[in-house]
Amino acid sequence: MKTIQLNNNLYKSTNLNNEFDNINHIDIDDKPFASGGFGEVYLCKSANGKKLKSTQVIKVLLDDGTGSDERGFNTIRRFQDEISKYNQKLKRNNKKTLDKVNGLGALPQFSFEGTLNNKRVIGYSANLLESNKWIEFDSVVNDADLDKRKRFKNEFYNLSVNHRLKMAYDLVEAFKHLGDMNFIYADLNPKNFFVNMNEGKLCLIDYEGGAINDNPEIFGKPGDWLAPEIQEQLRSGKPLIKVDFNTDTWAVAIGVHFILFPFHPLFFLKTIGRDEMNNYLSKYKYPLIDKKDNNFREPQAYDWYIERLKQLPSGIIKAFDETVNYGYKNPNKRLSYKQWHQAISSLMTKPIVKNFSSNSSSVLSGKSVDLFWDVEEFESINIFGIGDVTGKNSISVSTTQSTIYKLTAENAFGKAEQEIRIEVLALPKINEFRSKQHKIEFGKSTDLKWDVDNTEKVELFFDGTCDVVNNRGEKNIEPQKDTHYKIVVTALDGKTKIESELTVSVFKKIELIDFKSDLDFVVESLPIKLSWEIKNATKIFLCSNNDEEKDVTNKTSITLKPKKNQYFYLRANNDLFEIETKKINIEVDQLPRVPLLPQLPMGEKLLPKIDLSFTQLSDHIIETSFMSFDKIVKPKKEFTLLDTLNKVLGKKWKR
Repeated sequence: MKTIQLNNNLYKSTNLNNEFDNINHIDIDDKPFASGGFGEVYLCKSANGKKLKSTQVIKVLLDDGTGSDERGFNTIRRFQDEISKYNQKLKRNNKKTLDKVNGLGALPQFSFEGTLNNKRVIGYSANLLESNKWIEFDSVVNDADLDKRKRFKNEFYNLSVNHRLKMAYDLVEAFKHLGDMNFIYADLNPKNFFVNMNEGKLCLIDYEGGAINDNPEIFGKPGDWLAPEIQEQLRSGKPLIKVDFNTDTWAVAIGVHFILFPFHPLFFLKTIGRDEMNNYLSKYKYPLIDKKDNNFREPQAYDWYIERLKQLPSGIIKAFDETVNYGYKNPNKRLSYKQWHQAISSLMTKPIVKNFSSNSSSVLSGKSVDLFWDVEEFESINIFGIGDVTGKNSISVSTTQSTIYKLTAENAFGKAEQEIRIEVLALPKINEFRSKQHKIEFGKSTDLKWDVDNTEKVELFFDGTCDVVNNRGEKNIEPQKDTHYKIVVTALDGKTKIESELTVSVFKKIELIDFKSDLDFVVESLPIKLSWEIKNATKIFLCSNNDEEKDVTNKTSITLKPKKNQYFYLRANNDLFEIETKKINIEVDQLPRVPLLPQLPMGEKLLPKIDLSFTQLSDHIIETSFMSFDKIVKPKKEFTLLDTLNKVLGKKWKR
C-alpha cells in the first residue's frame, strides 16, 4: 500500500459527497489495476486513515510528452466548479441531482496535488464501478480475446431492445447534463463508458480529455466514433483539435447505434472516408444502397440490419436518418442532446396497469376467486404471493385468509404496481338442526331447534312453506302427517348454500276394527278363515299357542287348517304403539286313528310247526273280530256323525 500526501492548497472537493470535504492523505494499492494514455488508476484503500463509505478509484495523471497531465488536471478542476454550481441549481429547483444520474456516476469527486514516493503527482478520484456488475463497453465490441468478446457480445445484444434503450437513455441524459454544464466530452468511444447489463445502466468515465466550451481545444486521436470534422482536423496533423457540442452529438448518435446494433451505422461501406461518404450521400439516402455498388459489402448482414432497423421506434429511426443524411456534412443538422433525450425518453414508458380486478371482492375460505389484469408496455408481470404471471391475463387463486394481491409490471424503464384486497369470509356452519322428538303421536307437538354461524340468510322449508328465521331459534310444530323439514343456510358471499334435513314421523294409535274366524269348531283337516281389520299399524303378526307367529302385515285374512284345539290372536304395532287382540278359540275334532296291525312274518320257513285245531281257531278269530269292530264304531257321548254333518253342511238332518 502506498500513501499520497495531499497539498491542502490544491485539494478540491466537487461537493457531491461531504465525506470528501477535507482529506490530507490517501492510501492506495501498490499497483494500478488499469492504465492508459492519460494515467494510472489505483484502488483507494482509505482516506485520512479511515475506510471510505463510498469506494473510490484514484486516477494519477501522467504526461504523454505534450503536457497532457497538466491540461487534463486543469480541465478536471474547472469541470468540478461547473459540477458544483450546476448541482446546487438542481437542488434549488427540486430536480434530480447528479448523484442520481446513472450516466454520471463516475464524475470527479475530488482533485488533488500531492507527493508519492517524494514525487509530485496530480489526479482526481471517482466512484468505483464494481467489476462484478460493470464491464467496459470495449469488451463487448473490441475485446482482443475472441471467445470473451463473443460471450459478452451475445450476452449484451440478446438483451431486450428496451433494456438497451435504457442504457442509450443513460448516455444521452449524461450528455444533456454535460451540455448544461458547458462541458464538451470530445472523446466518446467504447473505452470511455461502462455498462451494467443486469440493471440496464451505462456510466461515463475519464473526463480529463474533454474541454470547457470557452476553451474548445483537446488533444485528438483517431477513432471510428469521431465526427467527420474532427477526422478532417486529425488528417491535417494538428496536435490540438477544435471541438464544440456538435462534436459530441455525432459521437452520441454513433454510441446509441452501437448500443442497439453490434456495428457502425455505415458498416456496409468498405471505406468510410471523406470522398467515399460524399459519393455515397450524393447517390443514396442512408440506410439504402445498391448492392452492386463497388463500395458495398456484407450483403447478408445488411439484409438482417434493414429488417431489424424497421423494428425500431420511428423516433429512433428518424434520429439516425437526420444525423447521417444531413448531419454528416452539416453539424448543425445533427440532433442535439435535448432532441436525443426527448427521442429516447418518449419511448421509455413504464408499464401501464390499465386494470387489475377480481370477479369478487370477497370469497369463502378455501374457495377460488379469479384475478384479471390488463397491462401495457411490460416485459414481466409478477403477483406477490403467486409468482411470475407473464403471458397471462387471469388466474384463479384460493386462500384461507384475507389477502392483498399486488401486481407488479416491469420493463427496462421502470415498474408499475397495483393491488387489490380479497376478503376471505368464514364458511357457513350448521352447528345444530334437530327435532326434540323425531316420532310423535298424532295430535301432539314437538320443537325444532337450530343454531348456525357465518350466514347471510337462514330459511326453514316444510310442508310447502318457507320461513326466514334467525341464526338461532326454536319452533313448535304439530304436524298432521309425516313431515320433511329442511334448513337452508346462505353463506356470507350471498351465493353458496348448505343445508340439513330431518323428518318428523306422526303415528296414530292402533285401532282394531274387527278380528274373527268363520268357524270356531271344526273337524281336523278342514280349513278355517281368520279375518281382521286394523288401522294405523305398520306391522301385524298372527300369534297362536301352537304355531310360531306369522307376519301378516299387508294382509286382511288367512286360511288355516288347525289340527287340534288352538287359539289365535293378533299383535299389531307401529313405532309408538302396540296392541294385542282378543283370543279366538278354535275347537278341533280329530279324526279317529286306526291302529296299525303287526306285520306277520313272511315265508314258510319262518312259520313255526304247530299242530292246530282249525275249528276252534276260526271260532276264536270271528269272536275277536266282532269285539274289535264294536269297540271301533261305538259312538262317543259327545260326538255323532249327524251332528258333525249338520255343522259342516249347515243343514238339519233328522234321524
